[in-house]
Amino acid sequence: MSSDPEGQGKETQKRQPPKPRPTIVRVFRALKRYENRRRRRAKSQHQANERMLARWTRHVGLFTGALVLVGIVTAVIFSRQLNVMQGQLDEMRTDALIHRNEVRARMQRNTKSWLRPTGLAQTTDFQNIGKSDAQEFSGWNEMKFFIKNDADRFDFRQHPDYWSGRQGVSVPSNDTVSVVTVEIPDSDVRRAINREGFIIHWGYIEYKDIFPEDPIHFLYWCVVLSIHPTSDGHFTIELPVVYRQECNATG
Repeated sequence: MSSDPEGQGKETQKRQPPKPRPTIVRVFRALKRYENRRRRRAKSQHQANERMLARWTRHVGLFTGALVLVGIVTAVIFSRQLNVMQGQLDEMRTDALIHRNEVRARMQRNTKSWLRPTGLAQTTDFQNIGKSDAQEFSGWNEMKFFIKNDADRFDFRQHPDYWSGRQGVSVPSNDTVSVVTVEIPDSDVRRAINREGFIIHWGYIEYKDIFPEDPIHFLYWCVVLSIHPTSDGHFTIELPVVYRQECNATG
């Protein structure tokens, strides 16, 4: 019976609550729990921020793509409109050029030859076949007998000393103006008939039309007179032949 109290004492000892941990341990554990909670909250907030940033990035990407698409569509529309306007502008320029060419002055050369007691005379007329006035018309012409080598070395585009340039002569539409009549002696005509050389007629004119921005129009010419004897001792003059291409120019 002496063993019962001992057994009861052991059972009572086992049921006693554990001794409380030291205060310092409880403090450290509380701090540890606080730190864990803070980290979980920070991690959760960081994840929320990342999700928000991803969402805004996606929205910005979609908005940028929409802007690019709108820009492409706008560029295509503007390009088509520009092509249409460019075509209309080209058509207007073409119409303006056609109208200008139809309206502007245009001088046509006509040459008349006849015999004088002293030789062969030639007059060159210029008719304005355009629809507007030829302004500041001026020009000169020469006629001379040449030997082949002399003609090859001669500058037919050199203005003579007596020509002073534009003199302000206006030629209305369909009117005619003449440059100075030139003459060559009968002896030179006979030499040309005998094939000792040839007679060249050359000259130059210039004029302006009603469009101020247009350059001065000009015409150079140099032709060989085709002279042929007849059975009655006289001669005929046929259509002239271009002597050199470089001294026949227009602009």
